[in-house]
Amino acid sequence: MTGRRAQLRAKFRDAQARFAKANSKVAKLSQTRLSEWLNRPAAERLKAFEDPDLSIADRQKLRKSLRVDMRAPLFWSLNWRVSNAMRALRWWGLRRSVVIFYGFVIVTPLGAAGYLSWLNTARTIAIPNGISVEWRMPTGEVVQQRIAPGTRLDLIKNFDGSFLLRNWIPNQGYATAKVAVE
Repeated sequence: MTGRRAQLRAKFRDAQARFAKANSKVAKLSQTRLSEWLNRPAAERLKAFEDPDLSIADRQKLRKSLRVDMRAPLFWSLNWRVSNAMRALRWWGLRRSVVIFYGFVIVTPLGAAGYLSWLNTARTIAIPNGISVEWRMPTGEVVQQRIAPGTRLDLIKNFDGSFLLRNWIPNQGYATAKVAVE
């Protein structure tokens, strides 16, 4: 068994050596082709990307050489920077107008709805002294009733400055009564 393993290892080492030799040949060929292409003008170097003899790394070197050769003159780059700044300002203004639009269209109505719901949220109070009130029942009828001290009811302030007591009646709804608060 060890003899067979030794043969396989020898074949593997031989294959590794052949692979390294072929790899170095391809790298040398790619390097010579790259040096030939780099000596040509930039317009001809564009054709080099179709050359099958160039390796990926040498194609990247060729791409970098084209970037350097095809740079715009200084005044073009300054002009580009100014126009780019103007474009950025235009985008900034557009983004700002979008934010303002969303503020008016979405946030303002939601804020108003939240504020109104906060205003209409009742505060639960305990009645300190017994009082007599006229309850308007959910059915529409008006009932005179005395409220015992310590009863817990909901108190809401109306927009006209008056206050409204609410009492929940199961399976019917809220009974309401206007009261004067001191």
